[in-house]
Amino acid sequence: MEYASFMQGLITALRDQGIKANHRYHVSAESYRCACSWSARVWMRFRMYVTYPLMLVWHALVNRSPGIWVVCTNTFYAPLLATIFYRGKNRKVVHLLYDLFPEVLELAGKIKKNGWISRICRQITQATFRRSDVSVVLGKHLMQYVLSHYGQNSSPLKIIPVGASFEGLKEPEISQGKSQDAVTLLYCGNMGYMHEVQTLIHALQPWLKNNLGKINFKFHSSGNGYTNLKNHFKSFSHTDLEFYGRLPEDTWWRVMTTSEVGLVTMRLGSENVLMPSKTYSALLAGQAILAICPENSDLAELVKQYNLGWWVKPGDIEALQKVLDEIICKPDELYRKRHQAFTIGREQFDVAIISKQWVELLKGL
Repeated sequence: MEYASFMQGLITALRDQGIKANHRYHVSAESYRCACSWSARVWMRFRMYVTYPLMLVWHALVNRSPGIWVVCTNTFYAPLLATIFYRGKNRKVVHLLYDLFPEVLELAGKIKKNGWISRICRQITQATFRRSDVSVVLGKHLMQYVLSHYGQNSSPLKIIPVGASFEGLKEPEISQGKSQDAVTLLYCGNMGYMHEVQTLIHALQPWLKNNLGKINFKFHSSGNGYTNLKNHFKSFSHTDLEFYGRLPEDTWWRVMTTSEVGLVTMRLGSENVLMPSKTYSALLAGQAILAICPENSDLAELVKQYNLGWWVKPGDIEALQKVLDEIICKPDELYRKRHQAFTIGREQFDVAIISKQWVELLKGL
């Protein structure tokens, strides 16, 4: 699948540093965003899990020139196919781990834990770690989990965050607001099985009834979790709670930079299998982060280490409500957290910084 803004920025940055790089994909970001109907989603999955792997194998067979393929796990067995059909003398494969299978399917309840499908997926993942020249993971906790469950005979592991691209975008205006000003809290991106929804449902309804006009909650999203959240509040008429579909590319940055707080959520158990990439674009947009996630996660540690926002444990309804109270009652603190978020985003997670880590990795192969 295409990674629009960040990947384009990364490819440009790599080329500027002397690396010949190309972005190859089969499903565009626009077609993924527009796959709303049942038939469209089936067709998209067919392209991701059937036609894309076939095209990858064909390209590997006809292209025997030296090079390095970086293959991500959006189609989770694609990196393994690359190691089988492309990897060889002067042909390297980098396994880019975005989603860890079978763990994400087990946590989502899609397959039985340790069932036969799970065992097959685990064997594929184990073989991918073993056969790749290097595996890139997105955070420390993900690396620790991989080492404890797939570490035997695995390839070298390297941590490189996803990051975000700021090039060509307008710098956010981070103003010091007043306590009477309404704050915009934005959830932008997919909200699927790995995201925490129940804490939001149980905390927001009573809180909103007592805090009219204080926080404007905007959800630009899709996915199972988003559908559940939207359906729950279907009969709850409240102007402070707005549900939209995915943001078009041409309005995405404007909405991001005019929202003071970015909401990021993770279910218990997901700390071992993912690090939400939306966090990094929120930082560069100057949003303080409200993270509902397990404490033992890369997301919680990032927020707490640099004072980028607030952390709430999944299920802690009272704590979430207290954070919402703090957001509206302490505008100076919100300003400081937003400024800190933008600073850390630019210094550590901008594509110009992340690209240097990729250059070091690729030139070392």
